[in-house]
Amino acid sequence: MSDTQKKEYTKSIGGVWIKKDRNNNDFISGMLEHNGETIRFILRKNPFKKEDRHPTYHVFADAYVPKSQQAPAPTAKPVAAAPKLVAQPVAAPEPSLEDGEITL
Repeated sequence: MSDTQKKEYTKSIGGVWIKKDRNNNDFISGMLEHNGETIRFILRKNPFKKEDRHPTYHVFADAYVPKSQQAPAPTAKPVAAAPKLVAQPVAAPEPSLEDGEITL
C-alpha cells in the first residue's frame, strides 16, 4: 500500500455517537462530510430482522437543523383593507300588463 493510499484511509469524513431515545433504546446519530456537504443521519436497529438477508440497522436522514442555521420566520404583513361597498338604490320596475297578468 502506498503512502497516498494510507493517507486516504486516515482522513476522517465524519463521526457517530451512541445515544438513547425517550424509551431508553440505543440509536446511533452521525454525520458525514462529502464534497463540502454535511449529511446527518440516524441508525436504528431493525426490529423486524428475522433472517440474515434482512438489514441489521436502518439508516434515516436526520431532519434536525440547529437554530443558528434555520431561516428566520417570515414576518406577517398587514392586510390591506378591502374597499367599502356602498349600496346604490335601484328603481323598481314598472308593472306591465300582458295576457291579463301583472308581472314585476
